[in-house]
Amino acid sequence: MIYKEYTYFVTRSKPQNTAPVRSDGLATRERLVLAGEQLFATEGINAPLTAVLHAAGQRNKAALQYYFGSRQGLLDAILEQHVEVIERERAVILEQAGQANELPDLSTLVAALLVPAANRLRTPHGRNYLLILPQLLPRLDTSWKSGTMPPSLQHTINAIEARLDAPPIDAHARTTLVQVMQAGVLAERARQINTKQRRISHEHFVALSTDMLTGALGATKT
Repeated sequence: MIYKEYTYFVTRSKPQNTAPVRSDGLATRERLVLAGEQLFATEGINAPLTAVLHAAGQRNKAALQYYFGSRQGLLDAILEQHVEVIERERAVILEQAGQANELPDLSTLVAALLVPAANRLRTPHGRNYLLILPQLLPRLDTSWKSGTMPPSLQHTINAIEARLDAPPIDAHARTTLVQVMQAGVLAERARQINTKQRRISHEHFVALSTDMLTGALGATKT
């Protein structure tokens, strides 16, 4: 992935605790995940972890260390559940697009990149996820394609870059910037929905965003 500590955006992290967890432990872990998701979305990913414990109704200060190991471990747990759903939805879009036995056009590939993430706008849970992502963008990694992407996202990025009329390094730079743009656009849309400032339908928003991102990818010097 293009981000160093942002790789948990697209990867499943290993459990921090491998000991058997009782059902009440699972409930505690889930409460911590939900509390962390809400807090990180509204207060920022550097919000005090004590506030997460308080919001989850958890008095044991060692609970976060036990279940997640660290702040990053909690972020891993928050993000991975959304990534799994996005991955499945994107795989379906790619399968449908590939039935024509030819490389999908750029707009279709951008839709495969955007639509599964945009679907998270439909629930408060998903909007929290979208509000967290842009906070991770400054943690840039200069390495190229470290192999940490899940299959459908990697396939989409590869296919987009193959479609671009640009040298490989420039094509990759464009897909990197478009992912940053997408995260920002979706976060702003999530804020608009949460504050009831939405002015266009979800479908119209997705169509406009797809056109914008496609145009950004295909732009050339004049």
